[in-house]
Amino acid sequence: MGLRLTEEEFAELSGQLQVDANGNVDLPNLMEAVKAITGKVDIKNLETVLGNMGIKLTDKELEDLKQNLPVSVGNKVALKTLKDEVKAFTGEKIDSSDLQNILKDMGIELTDMEHKHLLKTLPIDAHEKVFQNRLLKDVRYNKRGKVDVNNLDPVLEAMEVKLTEQELSLIKDLLSGYKKVDLKNLMDKVEAVTGEEVDINDIGTVLRNMGIELTDKELSQLVKNLPVDNGKVYQRRLLDGIKFLKGGKIDSNKVDAVLGNMGMDLTEKELKDITQNLPVDGGNVDANKLESILENLGIELTPNERLNLVKTLPLNADGKVYQKRLMKGIKSLKQGSVDVNKLDTLLENMGISIKEKEFMDLIERLPDADKGKIKLNTLIEELSTALGEQIDISDVYDVLKDMKVEVTDKEYFNLVKTLPVDAEGKVYQKRLLDGVKTLKRGKVDINNLDTFLENMGIKLSHKELEDFSQTLPVDVDGKVDLENVTLKMKDFTGEKIDATNLKNILGDMGIEVNDKECLDLQKSLPVDDDQKVFRNRLLSTLKSFKGGKIDVNNLNTVLGNMGIKLKNKELKSVIQNQPMDADGNVSLKKVMSDVTAVTGEKVNVKDLKNILEDIGIEFTPKEYLELVKNLQVDDSLEGKNQSYL
Repeated sequence: MGLRLTEEEFAELSGQLQVDANGNVDLPNLMEAVKAITGKVDIKNLETVLGNMGIKLTDKELEDLKQNLPVSVGNKVALKTLKDEVKAFTGEKIDSSDLQNILKDMGIELTDMEHKHLLKTLPIDAHEKVFQNRLLKDVRYNKRGKVDVNNLDPVLEAMEVKLTEQELSLIKDLLSGYKKVDLKNLMDKVEAVTGEEVDINDIGTVLRNMGIELTDKELSQLVKNLPVDNGKVYQRRLLDGIKFLKGGKIDSNKVDAVLGNMGMDLTEKELKDITQNLPVDGGNVDANKLESILENLGIELTPNERLNLVKTLPLNADGKVYQKRLMKGIKSLKQGSVDVNKLDTLLENMGISIKEKEFMDLIERLPDADKGKIKLNTLIEELSTALGEQIDISDVYDVLKDMKVEVTDKEYFNLVKTLPVDAEGKVYQKRLLDGVKTLKRGKVDINNLDTFLENMGIKLSHKELEDFSQTLPVDVDGKVDLENVTLKMKDFTGEKIDATNLKNILGDMGIEVNDKECLDLQKSLPVDDDQKVFRNRLLSTLKSFKGGKIDVNNLNTVLGNMGIKLKNKELKSVIQNQPMDADGNVSLKKVMSDVTAVTGEKVNVKDLKNILEDIGIEFTPKEYLELVKNLQVDDSLEGKNQSYL
């Protein structure tokens, strides 16, 4: 057809087109989209073109529009640019004498001088009116006036800035200590958090300037998944999107700059270490040197196994294969032996990122090594046992759906950003489940609670499930907040104890109960078919139990058994407040009440700033950071940080 599109134009076109089930697009729609992206308008025909678009402007408004259009040497302007600029001359008109009040309603206060200057720059018609969109465009461009820091929402809406909760929180932290700031100051802080806006048409160029090269297909895929607003995307969100893109290349001379743009600042030593280990241009491996390469990875193959491996590899004309493809071949072949002492090196080269605790768990699972070696297929099997099956990152949404977890697009995007994805774009099931526990706004249908818990690895008896769901707040749609579910999951994990032997178990913990108290406690606990109960569920019940006695000399040990850690001063205060019987015993109920009194109620550390402000305490960002660093923060199951106030 003779049409040539730039990478950016092609990516934008791909993002706009509706594709049917067979992967086809409607030709008229295609041509219309191409015209919208590539078409140009002669500036002398501007009034006619606008008329065809149903837009009639006064001479003053038309002149104002022309001044803002980037006209080429041939006196032409891109149709897409015209459509973007003409938006300022659509919608309702407002009375120019009421501009200050209108802006004030948006949270923007102008001085008389600023108001006077604004009136001079706006194209006001013969009826003393101006398009509201044109006013807002001026506000966004010139950033005049002051704004109330405690009322940013209407201002940001007027500035067409849509932030995530995390971004908004960061901006508020940067502005804490101020009541009012210049609008320009606010927008500078917004840019510091989000990065500057990037036009969707310029993404390819911007990435190339950063040292990142993408194919047309990769660029198209990236654009489809970016949160684009009015044809623009924030730079930091663009870089977040890049992190999850399969493919792409980085200029080896710009590794430092690329990592810096992604918010990763490395020391000179760290940068040297990472660049030395990066496979340049895909990391081609010579098949003739396969034996020594495998030896460095700790893999030992027999000549026959090595031959089988080579047969599966897509070698190029020079007898070389990409390192990533070699590792994929090794994983699928599952032959040969692995040197246990080089296990961490092998896992790293296979693109498997593993935490220290998980690595130690894996080592414990592996059978005793014969001469320091284990079978590769045994390693792969134990990896799956320790971390669960691998899930393609593109399938995470469907997996959540199968788990009966309902999340917003925003929650889903935030979850995917935090998941540790390997070189093949996959995440281990265990890591995904850990990520699910941190979701704040997800929901679970109460009727699907058992299915969700089973997917999280928690299988409950009928009585246990009843107990679990008993106190969960259910909304009008029969759904519970995922946050409340994960909070309660801690009670139903860990070891189980024999409920029929409860009196002796409590005795071993240092808690003495009489027969009636023991019976009452047993009745309140959700036991399974084998008359067993989760130890954590017992501990949770004991904190509000009305019976039981403790030997005051064992108080610290008993509290430790219950997962409660007190400072020496707090422990001393609790002990001094206990009335003892003749045998030196104190009431468990009184102890728990006094523990709460000396430590205070547990609060979510993320809510700390609001709590302090409610009681009239204000901190600068630096002071607040120092406070949080010095608090004793526990490590609850649902991934929240909580602290004693």
